[in-house]
Amino acid sequence: MLLGELVAARVFDPPRADALRAAFLADDPSDASAPALADYLVGRGHLTRYQVEVLLNGDAGRLVVAHAGLRESMH
Repeated sequence: MLLGELVAARVFDPPRADALRAAFLADDPSDASAPALADYLVGRGHLTRYQVEVLLNGDAGRLVVAHAGLRESMH
C-alpha cells in the first residue's frame, strides 16, 4: 500500500502512517484505492502532487527527506 511505501522511504513514521490511514478510511471508506489515498494526502497538505506521482510510479527512492520535510527528487 502507498502508506507502506511512505514508511519504507521514511517520509512518515509508522504511527503517523497509521493515523493517516485511519483518518482516510473514516473520511470515505468506500474507496480505499491508492489513487484515492493519494488525493486525500495531497488535499490535506501531507504530500505534493509531484510526490504522489513519484510514489504511484513506484519510485519512492527518488524522494529526499530533509529535516523540515520532503523537499525534492533525487536525480
